[in-house]
Amino acid sequence: GDLFLRGFTAVARYAAKDTVRPVVHSVLVELGERDTVFVATDGVRLGTMTLPIAFVLADGKQATLLLDRDTVATLAAVWATADKPPVAAPDGSTKLIALARRLATLRYDKGEWHFAFGDVALQGQVVQGEYPAWRSLVPKNPTASVRVLSEELRQAIRPIGRFGGVVRLGWSGNRLTIGAQADEQEFETQLPVEQEGVDGQAAYSFNYLQDYLAEVSGLVVLQWAELTRPMAITAPRYPSYYLMPVF
Repeated sequence: GDLFLRGFTAVARYAAKDTVRPVVHSVLVELGERDTVFVATDGVRLGTMTLPIAFVLADGKQATLLLDRDTVATLAAVWATADKPPVAAPDGSTKLIALARRLATLRYDKGEWHFAFGDVALQGQVVQGEYPAWRSLVPKNPTASVRVLSEELRQAIRPIGRFGGVVRLGWSGNRLTIGAQADEQEFETQLPVEQEGVDGQAAYSFNYLQDYLAEVSGLVVLQWAELTRPMAITAPRYPSYYLMPVF
C-alpha cells in the first residue's frame, strides 16, 4: 500500500488542475504483472514513475485505470491518518509495535475501483475516456544530455521568476547557460556540467521547471532528442519529467 500510494502522489501534482478536462485531470495507472506505471500530464508537462508492484491480471492482459487527482488526494489523506495495525514484538512479549508498512488490496472491475486496508474500505468510479499517447512524448535516442546537481540548477533559475517566467537554457562545452529577458532587462548565469552530445539551446516555463526541481535532490540528467520535443529530466528515486519547450 505504501508503495502504491507513493506512485500515485509522486505524479498527481503533474495532472491538469482544471476539471473541464477530466481525462488529464486524472492519474493513469498501468497495472502489470511485474511493474506498475503511474502517469500524469496537463498537456505541457508529463510525469511518470515505474514501481515494482505486481498485480494478478485476467488472461495476463495489461489493465489500465484512470483515477481523478482529487480522488488520489483523498486516498493519500485517509492512508496517512488511518491507524497502522499493531503486531506482537519480535521477542514474543505483549508489547505492541506499529508496522512501518501496510498491505492494501486494490480491485478493479467493470469501471469501479475498490481500495481496502485494515478496517478501511473505499470505492469509486474510474474516469472514462482515452488517455493521451504519453509514450510518444518520451525522447528516444537522445542527441544531447547534461548532468547537474538539482540544488545548483534550482538556485540558478530562482532569479528568473521576475523576468516573465521563461527560462532559456543553452548547453555547450560542459557549461549550462541559464538566462532570461524581459522589459529590456537581462539575466544570465552559467553552471559547470557534464555534457554529452551536441550543443543546443531551448526555452521552458520557469514555473514548471521550478516545480519539479523543488521536489528532487541530488544529480539530475537533462536530455534532448529534438529541440521541438519535450526535454526529459530524470533523477534517482523521483518521477521522470518531460517538459515541452516554449517557442
